[in-house]
Amino acid sequence: MTPAAVSEAFLQVAAQIEQRDKQQAVEKLLKQLHLDCQKLSEATQSKEIQSSTAQVQQALETWLQVWPRLSSQDDFRLAVAREARLWSGRFTKMEDAWNRQ
Repeated sequence: MTPAAVSEAFLQVAAQIEQRDKQQAVEKLLKQLHLDCQKLSEATQSKEIQSSTAQVQQALETWLQVWPRLSSQDDFRLAVAREARLWSGRFTKMEDAWNRQ
């Protein structure tokens, strides 16, 4: 698992949300992304990456808790998609730190 792979996974989440895919499809991606972040954190010694993965795992846990209840609300869906794109950008920038390990 690399920061670039996590970045791509966040883009997939955003795309699924924007395409109005089924709730279960998005939940599955969020759960997989949570596992991917855990794997990335365990595979690195970079404090920056470990800190970011911890933060994003908390966000993903929150999204997973409220997604079943709020996923029908357009504002919520758009907010999660926007946040997923922001996290994607952050992990793309972390790829340099990953490559220096």
